[in-house]
Amino acid sequence: MTSMHETAPPHARFRPSVAPRLAPLPADPDVIVVGAGAAGIAAARTLIAAGLSVAVLEARDRVGAMRMGLTRIQDLVLNLRKFSRLDEGERSLVNVPEAIETVLALIQHKLGSRIAVERDFAGRPEIHCTPALLNQVVMNILGNAADAMPEGGRIRVVTETTPETDLIRISDTGPGIPEDLREKIFEPFFTTKPVGAGTGLGLAIAYSVVQAHSGSLTVETAPGGGACFVIGIPRQTATV
Repeated sequence: MTSMHETAPPHARFRPSVAPRLAPLPADPDVIVVGAGAAGIAAARTLIAAGLSVAVLEARDRVGAMRMGLTRIQDLVLNLRKFSRLDEGERSLVNVPEAIETVLALIQHKLGSRIAVERDFAGRPEIHCTPALLNQVVMNILGNAADAMPEGGRIRVVTETTPETDLIRISDTGPGIPEDLREKIFEPFFTTKPVGAGTGLGLAIAYSVVQAHSGSLTVETAPGGGACFVIGIPRQTATV
C-alpha cells in the first residue's frame, strides 16, 4: 500500500507554477506596448501605417506594369493583324509608311535601343502591290540589317518615286556585303550567318516576291560603308 507521504512525480510538482505563464499574448499592438506608454503605442501604429503604405505603393506599381503590358499586347495583336494580310494575293493600294512602321514594330525586339532607325518617306505614300511586298520583303531586309549589327548601329529607310518606279532603300551601318557575294545572297539556302543562325531563305523569298511584281531587288554599298538594299517596283495604276 502506498504511503501518503510518498514523494509525487517531478512533473506534478512543477505543474501549478508553469500553468499561469502559458496565457496567450494579446493581439492588439496597443496592449502589447502598454507598458512602454504612449510613445510605444505611437511607434507601433507608425510601423503598421508604414507597412500599409509600402504595400499600397507596390500594388500601384504592379497595376501600372500590368497596364503597360496589356497596352503592348494590344499593339502587338494589331500589328499582327496588319501583317496577316501577307496571305492576300491580290494587289491593292498599300500605304507604304504605315506598312513599314508595322514591320518595325514587329521586329522591335531585334532593334532594341542599340539600333537607331531613320526614316525619310519622300516617295508616294501609296503604291499598287500585294501586301507581301511591304511585309515579307521589308521585314527580311530589316531583320538581316539588325542581325548584321550586334553591337549597335543605324538603319535608314528611304522611299523615292521616279516617273516609272517606286523605290524603297534600306541601308545599315554594318560590315556590308562583299562584291563577290552580292549575287549569291539571293540564292535559296545561301547564308553568311553562322551555322544554325539562318536558313538562307529570307532574301530568296524576298527576291521572288519582288520579281512577281516585275520589279528589282539589288544590293550596293551604303554611304556609311554598310549594305543598302534597293527595292524597285514599276508604277502601276490600280484597276477599278
